[in-house]
Amino acid sequence: MTVKYRSIDECWRYLRGTRHRPVGFAIQNERKKLYSSALEQSEQFFRMSDKAGPETKPVLLYYGLNQAARALVAAATRPGRPFEVSGHGIKVSNLDDIDHLADLRVVDAPRKNDKSSFLTLARSISSPALRKDGATVGELWGTLPEACAVPLSMRPKYEVIRVGTVASGKKAGRYTGSLVIRGRLRELNVDEGLSYAQRLDLLYRIYPGLHSVQPRQAPGSTRFGGLISSKSGQYYTISDVVLPNGRIHTVDDLYRRGHRLYRDSKGRSTIVLPAVCGNTRALDPIIGWWSVLFALSMLARYRPGAWSSMLDVDTSADAVSIEHLMRQAHKSCVNLTAWHMRNCDLS
Repeated sequence: MTVKYRSIDECWRYLRGTRHRPVGFAIQNERKKLYSSALEQSEQFFRMSDKAGPETKPVLLYYGLNQAARALVAAATRPGRPFEVSGHGIKVSNLDDIDHLADLRVVDAPRKNDKSSFLTLARSISSPALRKDGATVGELWGTLPEACAVPLSMRPKYEVIRVGTVASGKKAGRYTGSLVIRGRLRELNVDEGLSYAQRLDLLYRIYPGLHSVQPRQAPGSTRFGGLISSKSGQYYTISDVVLPNGRIHTVDDLYRRGHRLYRDSKGRSTIVLPAVCGNTRALDPIIGWWSVLFALSMLARYRPGAWSSMLDVDTSADAVSIEHLMRQAHKSCVNLTAWHMRNCDLS
């Protein structure tokens, strides 16, 4: 699923332009130097990653995002709370015991002083974290629209979906319509014993962002609706959706629960991310990128032989997917950073 980002140079031009007068709470004197220095280091790491080979690229990408996050924390963290972070805040729990990239498990690793980079970033942008049991790289891969375009050989059960709505009529004074979902949803067909209500409940637990357009029985209607899927499992329609506030187009409601970067230019559909780790909300995409890049960087640094084998296109089923993800990482991460910085702007 393609996301239309701004160019890398345009994003860095915006971020560099904030350094003389930082956004959010980074305008305060004690934060301004940290904000400016962290963004400078972030840009240098990311620019170097563009020229690096795949053997070292994930290390540079991860530290580029790590430094950008330090600036973002300085801008987003309210006065009186710690804004200087230390340590990664996450770890790979099975680095020495994996055969496939998708099996790498990333978990929270909080520090006693509550200043770890990952958890502080998640808090500052109101995102869930990974929790104690964490998530596999395969599961996290499924939360990134760019990564799902070229999936790993071991695909997760659930990946990002594209959702739109189509109005179909009026019942008892309320507009109803169909929720159109495009994506890989074959898992909903695994247990044919599930009732329609149970399948809907599963769908909404996996994709909590859909709650803003939750189907329910239309007033005056004896029919609850239908969950209709194509044979390939790539296309679903939920009929008889009661549209909130009597509006026909409900994609706007979905927008409020996700990034504007993930809506289409015509306002007809948006991308909804699956929740992982038992969270009731999806991870913010910048948290998903942090987790995946951290795992790849650890693999490259501490298991270089295994990493090189995964990059070998002649023997590795995941090599092309990894190459694609690393080519997309700089543009995606700098766009997400700029998006969050704009939301922090207090001017």
